Amino acid sequence: MTYANLETTATKTKGKAVWSGLALSGLAIAFLTLYGAMKLTPLTVVTETMARLGWPADAATARLLGVLTLGATLLYAAPRTSVLGAILFLRGAFGLTESGKKLPNLNPSEM
Repeated sequence: MTYANLETTATKTKGKAVWSGLALSGLAIAFLTLYGAMKLTPLTVVTETMARLGWPADAATARLLGVLTLGATLLYAAPRTSVLGAILFLRGAFGLTESGKKLPNLNPSEM
């Protein structure tokens, strides 16, 4: 195998990895945008779930969480600040465990 063949193989593999990473990031951004939008328009299912988790079940809290989620998503979507956006989102997502609250059983068949 020559050096040119190795370089071509490495470039093809790197290209596939880059496209796979972009596709996964796109899915994450789409999910987080939908999640934030659901919080901005506080649907009844959102406020009911927040109440079950021990959070205040008012529209203002839901909207605040939506704004924070969309802000972290925008930071994650920008290449220069993607690491900061990921850290902020994970900090918010796992903030529930930091507060010492335990998740209740949310299975509707067992309620």
